[in-house]
Amino acid sequence: MKTLYSQKINKEIKEDFFYSFETNKGIYLIEVIAKAKSWWQNFKSLKSLFKDDDISLSIDNTEIFTSTSKSNDVKAIWNGNELKGLSKTVLVAINLKKGGHVLRLKPNQSPSLESINILELEEVDHNTIVYFSVGNNPPEKGDRRPWINYVLQNLAIKELGVSASANKHGRDDEDIKLIIDGKIEENENKNSHKDWYWCGKILKGNEAVFKKEVNLKNGKHTVELFSDGSPFLNKIEVSILSDNSNDYNEETIKPYAYRGIFGNEDYNQYDLIIAEVVAFWNKEFFNDTNPPNEPLDPNLVKAIIYQESRVGYYGGVDKNIMQVGNVGDPSIKTLRGEFKEYWIHNDEKILLKYNAKVESAQDSINWGVRWLYHKAQGITKENKRYWKSWKEAVVGFGPPSAGYEISVWNIYKKGIKKEKNGTIKLWSVALLALASTMFFGTSMAGSLKDRIKNEFNINQYEVVEDVEIKYNPTDKNYFLAQIEWEKDWWEDFKVGRIKNQNIIWFPIDKPPHEQAILSAKFIDLKGFNNPLVDVYGLTHAGHGYLYIYEIKNDSLNLLFETVAVDSNPDIRWAPENYKKYGYWNCGEIFSGDKLVSEYKDINKDGISDLILSGTKEIVCEKEERYLEYLRNAYEIKADSVKIEKIFLWDKNKYAWIETANDAVKK
Repeated sequence: MKTLYSQKINKEIKEDFFYSFETNKGIYLIEVIAKAKSWWQNFKSLKSLFKDDDISLSIDNTEIFTSTSKSNDVKAIWNGNELKGLSKTVLVAINLKKGGHVLRLKPNQSPSLESINILELEEVDHNTIVYFSVGNNPPEKGDRRPWINYVLQNLAIKELGVSASANKHGRDDEDIKLIIDGKIEENENKNSHKDWYWCGKILKGNEAVFKKEVNLKNGKHTVELFSDGSPFLNKIEVSILSDNSNDYNEETIKPYAYRGIFGNEDYNQYDLIIAEVVAFWNKEFFNDTNPPNEPLDPNLVKAIIYQESRVGYYGGVDKNIMQVGNVGDPSIKTLRGEFKEYWIHNDEKILLKYNAKVESAQDSINWGVRWLYHKAQGITKENKRYWKSWKEAVVGFGPPSAGYEISVWNIYKKGIKKEKNGTIKLWSVALLALASTMFFGTSMAGSLKDRIKNEFNINQYEVVEDVEIKYNPTDKNYFLAQIEWEKDWWEDFKVGRIKNQNIIWFPIDKPPHEQAILSAKFIDLKGFNNPLVDVYGLTHAGHGYLYIYEIKNDSLNLLFETVAVDSNPDIRWAPENYKKYGYWNCGEIFSGDKLVSEYKDINKDGISDLILSGTKEIVCEKEERYLEYLRNAYEIKADSVKIEKIFLWDKNKYAWIETANDAVKK
């Protein structure tokens, strides 16, 4: 690393401080050391009550902070109430264009600026930013406070290394906490402080090295060091990926293995166009002032295209595969300037106006991506740009439907499209690997679990996460399989047996209608010659039925079903709620999520009867009000009711029939 600028300042700043410098195109590390006092250190009169020192930092109009809060106190990268008059080092690694640049430090009250250093990443550094701390090292003695805040702005990080030492002095020890993108790296030594990776009572002055391949994609990332006492930092090493441009190529886009119901639809036909269009608009916005926090991912655009038009295979779509400018959609007219909306370009608020029209699939992708970028941008009252998340942008891009953004995000992140008749798995590394083993003739024989996963992966273009298998304890030839496409959300239930090393699946009369299976087990009941299966279903809303099937002639016949699962109180307003429980909004759940099934011969007729028992809990919403306009609502248990339902076996109806408890002679 080559030092370009170094200046000791050591003075209080009471108004904006500007530091101008020039660079070539490349990656630079900017170090700023400053200190800030707490409100009580500033307290001189009632006018200064609760006013701590703060400093916010920006580089070329891009604010540098880790919080998304609009509060100046939270946005401040130096916060006096946290530092209590002590120094903190802020590091910013950033890719800069050739030309002039400006650091701006905006103070609140009278913090102190100590020094500014700017270093350049050279070719001999092999894409590794190595930082040796000179100032503020070791830190001034303090208790568990922020010491070094390292912000990596729009960079892709391969590996992180931190070398430091901590000692023990009498009964007190020095410690360092390491936080990467908000996640604390824990100390695995059981005798140490769990959340402090460097623990003085363990190290006793020796050095310890944290090294991890983090593989963080292009975006904003933070590394924070908190100090307790005065430990010592030897160095921080950050290996960045060589290509830190915001360009994507065709290989970046996940191929969709699914090819439609009839296997003749190519959902990858526009991948190259998607990659080129996204790369173009990413470059446009990242070269503008105040660029986004992270570039647009072409895989998200592909997911939107599948959601909007099944990549052009929906009837009547023709060329407009992103469905921009359809009837009722203002996007194209807005992009042409016919409907007036604005955007920030080179720090100026200008009318959104292009020669936008859709005459090809490429046009649709181009203007669809530009419209998505428009939905990701916001403008403050001061005509400054701020950026929403890409998830929020998708909400603005699509129709006013609660399910739209969820569906797009499932396609984008999980590769699944949930349809009325089931779930389609569009892409999967597991599926591609499976196809490779098939083509190269590798045997898929293995455990029963692997065989089931492979069978359902091939047949349904969906990837099974796991399979839970249970064998019939009285006849090991029979087994049941709980097939998990997405655990506790999308699951299937199958029963079968092995014959001549092949799996024979049994047809099910009236299979569970729920999307998931809470539990399933074989039951051996008195008076039944055939095995039975006890199954609890679970819907996305947290409700479900108990089903009991009899296995007969290699098929499952439904003997019984009733409501038995409720884990969602479905809280609702009703006037009688207040009379009964003292709250307006109430609902109910089953304790433990379900009524428990128990089988015994109650009436002594030689056949097992069914008892469903449990507790219904009344859950109400309690409100606590603060002032006139603030409130906090939380759920409480207002009441509980014991439940016991008895179902006696009726030989003539061949079914369990509910019977009043007082009519049963136990």
